[in-house]
Amino acid sequence: MQIDDKILNKLKEEMAEYSDEEILEILKKRSHYNQTVARFAVGEAIKRELINSEGDLMAEEYRVEPLRFRLFPVIGKAKIRGKIIKSLSRGVLLIGLIPAIYGFIKFAGNEPEEAVILWLLGFSWVISAALLMKTRHSRYIYIIMGMAALCAVYIANLFISLKGFRFMDFFVAAVVYGIIFYSLFYIKFLISGKNKQE
Repeated sequence: MQIDDKILNKLKEEMAEYSDEEILEILKKRSHYNQTVARFAVGEAIKRELINSEGDLMAEEYRVEPLRFRLFPVIGKAKIRGKIIKSLSRGVLLIGLIPAIYGFIKFAGNEPEEAVILWLLGFSWVISAALLMKTRHSRYIYIIMGMAALCAVYIANLFISLKGFRFMDFFVAAVVYGIIFYSLFYIKFLISGKNKQE
């Protein structure tokens, strides 16, 4: 695939702004990058005298490790980690709207006590997710997990009260809970700093 000259020039400019560590990281993972990006990184490394020539890439420290599956992918750059935390937190926040919306359905069905509980739960969830997005503090993860557990009890009671077992209802609930808990544990992993490669 031919890359446009404008894109190539922009790529060169961006590469020039990378730190030495970032350039070396690209060299160590060069086979996982587009060939043009890898070539620019090699050129930039030679220009900065991080390596003397392409021959230096034969050294053990530049041996490319194969990609491994990780449940929680490692994100080296702090800026990208921040964006991922924000994006996952936003998703968790949106899921928190479900109990609040269901509260309106219950209120319309003349069940005001249940509606108020669902509203409190939903709005507390949304506020906690917003605070998690803003402060990146782990305590909000535990608060949301606690509220998710309360919602699970509520959903389990709903399923028990249904006359016939519907697999699709259970499946949808399981998928939503899988997304919630994966997002929360991944956010915790990103916040903890265990993933840092910098």
